Amino acid sequence: MWEIYAYQNADSLFGIFNAAAAIHGSGDYMAAVAAVAFCGFIAALVAYAFAPEKLQGWKWLATVLLVFSVLIVPRVTVGVVDKTGGSAVKVVANVPFGVAFLGSVTSTVGHTLTGLFETAFQVIPGVGALPSELSYEKNGLMFGNRLIRETGGVAFQVDVTAPLASIVDTILAHAQAMLGSP
Repeated sequence: MWEIYAYQNADSLFGIFNAAAAIHGSGDYMAAVAAVAFCGFIAALVAYAFAPEKLQGWKWLATVLLVFSVLIVPRVTVGVVDKTGGSAVKVVANVPFGVAFLGSVTSTVGHTLTGLFETAFQVIPGVGALPSELSYEKNGLMFGNRLIRETGGVAFQVDVTAPLASIVDTILAHAQAMLGSP
């Protein structure tokens, strides 16, 4: 099973892989692929008839067959692993190999780098250390958004506008003195 690591978007990825499996498994998709391959084969035959010394059509046909038979035809099972929640692995069957391979490799690299960086930044001494409860692996990408939303209701105990008004008045007085008041 190919694993795809998700950070708070496991449901979206599960839906995407289900859609890819449904599309690639439908008869309409295979009929469309067959029609395109047939048209390409006819175009290659016509090109070969007019310029047999180039042989580009046969190379194209061999490339299409190779790529299609390696990346699209083989079906694999994908497991979407939610790293921020406690939900179980969501399994999707019949996903094309190319989609599963690319998704698994990129998410594994991202997951590994995330773990490395969080481990490295949590051991920084002093005030630069990242507390473990603020880690990306536990909170995901939208943690900053949640943090800003929740701090929007913070009320200051001290009136911060009075010192600011005094500073602005002083700056304006100096500016008028420098420019010469009218």
